[in-house]
Amino acid sequence: MRLLAFRSLLGSTVAVAAVLALGAPGRAQSVFDVTLNTTGLSGISGYLAFDFVDGDGVNDNTVSITSFLTDGALAGTTNSNTGGAGGDLPGDLSITDGSFFNESLRGLTYGTSLSFRVTMSEAFAGGTPDQFSFFLLDASGINTAVATSDPAGANSVFIVDVTGTPGGNLQAFTTTAPDVSFQVAQLPSNAPEPGTLGLIGLPLVGWFLAKRTRRIRR
Repeated sequence: MRLLAFRSLLGSTVAVAAVLALGAPGRAQSVFDVTLNTTGLSGISGYLAFDFVDGDGVNDNTVSITSFLTDGALAGTTNSNTGGAGGDLPGDLSITDGSFFNESLRGLTYGTSLSFRVTMSEAFAGGTPDQFSFFLLDASGINTAVATSDPAGANSVFIVDVTGTPGGNLQAFTTTAPDVSFQVAQLPSNAPEPGTLGLIGLPLVGWFLAKRTRRIRR
């Protein structure tokens, strides 16, 4: 009976944690989780380029890069921020459309994998949309490390145009490079950061269990 009660209690706690993690809706935003298999580049020095171009001429959008993970080695001495870019990895990056071209360039030695979350505001003033794009570069910091199916020939991993609608216009590309692949998944705008649900849920579990223990002792 106690085991069944504990399982029921745990299930209720997780449900409460999930509701709290979702939070109240805020400013419209698009959220994407990006996962890359970079086994074919492992051990090679290069750069990650996070580029944000102001297309509509209005300073009204921000891109945030969070939850960054890699088994490669970041090289802090070769980083640069241009225009409205700020922050550093493995922490968070924030890039506004304060200039026409805004870029966060992060040096690293590639490992077998990397992942991060992109959160973008969705303001669109009309005309040419703001555009966010991501690239894997080689040691020059200029040339791409792999060719992709990007029809523009820029070899970007993916592009998102800010169109004022959820998700904007996402174009995710592929590559024929050996042991290199990309995945870009659009998420709900209120999706919790990876690991957040557990951090919220554990204190609640402790609180409910303590309360339950006091009742049993009575």
